Amino acid sequence: MLALIDTGSDVNLIRLREYLEALPGTVNLIRLREYLEALPGTLDNDSIPLSGLGSIRVKTLGSFESVIEINGSHFLTKVHVVQNDALAMPLILGQSLLTQARMTVDAGLLVELMEKSDDIQNLQEEEEKIENLDFDILSIQYDTEDLDLVHINDSQTDLEDQEPVYQRPRRIAEEDILQETIAKCAVTGNLIIAEKQAKDEVYLKCIEKARENRAKRKEKKIQKKIEKQQQLKQERQEEYRKYLEREEKARATEKELTRWEMLNRQKQHEVTKGYDVERVGTTEGPQFTSTAVDCMKRWSMPLESDSDPENDIEEHGSRRSNSQKKKIPNPGSDPPTPLDQTTP
Repeated sequence: MLALIDTGSDVNLIRLREYLEALPGTVNLIRLREYLEALPGTLDNDSIPLSGLGSIRVKTLGSFESVIEINGSHFLTKVHVVQNDALAMPLILGQSLLTQARMTVDAGLLVELMEKSDDIQNLQEEEEKIENLDFDILSIQYDTEDLDLVHINDSQTDLEDQEPVYQRPRRIAEEDILQETIAKCAVTGNLIIAEKQAKDEVYLKCIEKARENRAKRKEKKIQKKIEKQQQLKQERQEEYRKYLEREEKARATEKELTRWEMLNRQKQHEVTKGYDVERVGTTEGPQFTSTAVDCMKRWSMPLESDSDPENDIEEHGSRRSNSQKKKIPNPGSDPPTPLDQTTP
């Protein structure tokens, strides 16, 4: 029989036609009231008025208790009988049955309707039973003499090394990580961080040693810089000394040349016009003349003498008397030559 599950209905309803079909024998519908009254125990005389959609009032004919089987589950419930035109479905199952069942609905379709199980309701009692298990049975100690221990090998393996060959990986302790960090800081030079984190005396000594090594390296760098500066200073002093020697030689040569010109009363060069220098004596010319042009040209060694020195002296009339006390060099002698050059 098809049935409609109505969760909004308080009672279970069945049409009179389906109720009579379920009764044994044939029923005269004309004398239905008499027939129902003649059957003792078929219907309870507890007619109740019902109202549905549209405020339509329906009065039941009576009720009966019966066991309804749905998908193998049995439910004892009370069903009210109504007229045929009061229901569109043969049977309507309401809250009086649904309170006894566990229903599963998916997308508007009834998937499962089964009787509520006592196991689900008494989960707490089952948990208490599990907690109160007697573990004495599980802790029974058996006598080893009654057991067969022949298959057990009693041999022992001796390792050559003291240390184990293999050990399970373990998590590195925080202290080991800290000590490793301190060692790295001491090597790289972060001594302040390492000293704050270090507590062991060994690591403190390592930090102190690293600080001493840093100071030594710094002293070596400073010493190298000082030595390099001293070497550069000595090189500059040597260059300056050589420069002074060259200047002294040049000044000595100029003094000798000037003295020779004064004694011989002659100039070896004279300026004729502008910057043209013309040779007039036996030498190429002194550095100092009557004009500034001679200052721009250094004195050089004389080339081959084109004239006789004695004739030049006679022409200029530069003779000195022998009565003078000062020793005068021979007027016919050549002018002094520079110290760093040789006469050809």
